[in-house]
Amino acid sequence: MNTVLTLTQNPMQTRTNENYSAPAARPLPRYSVIDLGTLAGGTVSEATALNNHNQVVGWSNLGSVRQAGVYMDKSSFRHGFLWENGQMRDMNPEDGLHIRLPRAINDAGTVVGNLFPLGSPSRCFCQQKDGFSYPSLQYASRAEAINASGYVAGAYVGDGESVQTALFRPDTEGNLSPTISPLQLMDGLHGGSIRSLNNHNEGAGFALQFSAAQGRESKQAVRWDREGVCWPIFAGAEETSVATGINAAGVIVGYRDADGTGEREGRTAFLRTETGEIVTLDCLPGATQSEACDLNNAGQVVGFSGGRAFLWDTEQGACDLNDLIPADSGWTLLRANAINAGGAIVGQGIIGGNRRAFLLLPTALHSVALDSQTGEEETVSGKVLLSRPVASTVEVELTVLGATGSVNARVTIPAWSTSARFSVPRPARSEEPLFVYTRYGGAYRETPVPAAILAEC
Repeated sequence: MNTVLTLTQNPMQTRTNENYSAPAARPLPRYSVIDLGTLAGGTVSEATALNNHNQVVGWSNLGSVRQAGVYMDKSSFRHGFLWENGQMRDMNPEDGLHIRLPRAINDAGTVVGNLFPLGSPSRCFCQQKDGFSYPSLQYASRAEAINASGYVAGAYVGDGESVQTALFRPDTEGNLSPTISPLQLMDGLHGGSIRSLNNHNEGAGFALQFSAAQGRESKQAVRWDREGVCWPIFAGAEETSVATGINAAGVIVGYRDADGTGEREGRTAFLRTETGEIVTLDCLPGATQSEACDLNNAGQVVGFSGGRAFLWDTEQGACDLNDLIPADSGWTLLRANAINAGGAIVGQGIIGGNRRAFLLLPTALHSVALDSQTGEEETVSGKVLLSRPVASTVEVELTVLGATGSVNARVTIPAWSTSARFSVPRPARSEEPLFVYTRYGGAYRETPVPAAILAEC
């Protein structure tokens, strides 16, 4: 690890601990933004899911591609991607005969999604981290979610060409086959799909029922219990609703058609508590529409409202994510699709006039760990620590303050690292306490030098 340390010593500066005060901190952005980019030649991308290791899946369009000696414009083609450690990888085979669009990824790095072979029905796929893909089912199917145990949630076309909601699990030979076929639906409901799955094999999604008010079939938000029985979230309702996320406690989020038109402009985000209470989530100021897309076990909900990405929790309500990133980032965040246990968020926004996939990482907190010393050393040394890796270089300003002088330094922590060492000359010795002040991103930290180090100061 290369640490860059710039020192400025001020031995004649008169500054005492009694009259020193750190400058007032400015409000901190709660997230840093990472542009995930696009696949080769592409201009548009979107991130749809991530795991707790910040591995991200989504889709990107392509530019001109040479096939059979001919350049083809594939700007309208979507290819699935896997992004990790700053690199985006195309998940589609080189033969161009299949298109894979991932929908979810678990902490083992297993990706599930939908495979679109040329001239054949779409099928779900399950791809392990080492690149091995389980053979697709032998009938039309789709995958929407995967949990830590490897169960895959989605739907398939069963006997009689009817859509059946099911859980799948790879068998010992690598084949995806339904474990519960089909899941049990209440009277009047049929078809549908599981959109989210927790580690208890409880699911959330939608089923179909005929709506007399709309004169057609409509989607109804439902939950699946551990026995595979489906229950409507809005019993007796006819307006469209879809459940999009469920956490370990069984809390469910989604959206419902509040005005009965079936149009996106009339949708309102909802949360169903573990006790069954329905909470309507706030729209962002000036907006009349909202959709909740996902939630984590801490109860943080993400989605979009009026063309802006939001974060909702019980304390703050709905917050515009654009207000929680650096003001000079250049981003307009349009929608937040998923959030993990650490609070990292993925979705789509606009930067430089293009719609791009983004990853939001919570702002890293910093601390200082000082080396144990006898008090006879000519230096003060230690580490500056970050609470999590950051995708870009981090510069921490450091001041070692003595009774009649100070030493200033700037410690550079490389991207994706969490610490960097420093060693600076000790300021003028005296019996006054010695302090190390650090600043990162507008936040100050005061670290008193332990008494053992001050033994002969």
